[in-house]
Amino acid sequence: MRGVKLHNQGPFWKGYYDYLYAADKEFTAENLTAIGKVLYGERWQTDLADALNINSRRIREMVAGTRKIPPGIVVDILTLLKEKQIKIDSVIGNLIT
Repeated sequence: MRGVKLHNQGPFWKGYYDYLYAADKEFTAENLTAIGKVLYGERWQTDLADALNINSRRIREMVAGTRKIPPGIVVDILTLLKEKQIKIDSVIGNLIT
């Protein structure tokens, strides 16, 4: 049997469309820095690299503009932001209920 199994097709295509969306958008070093600080504070580069399972040197190169920010990384970063948002919303919900 070839191809993606039926139960995996939804996540597969969602990832594909997320990748296309990210590839179509300009993601700058300024975006990366702002998001990194929101997620991990002032010393964010190593923590973001760990979360993305990449070397922190790559993050520094992307911030410096010597390495392009790949669409796949953008998708992963957006996922990290969404996960953080869910956690924040949960804490807020617990405080106001």
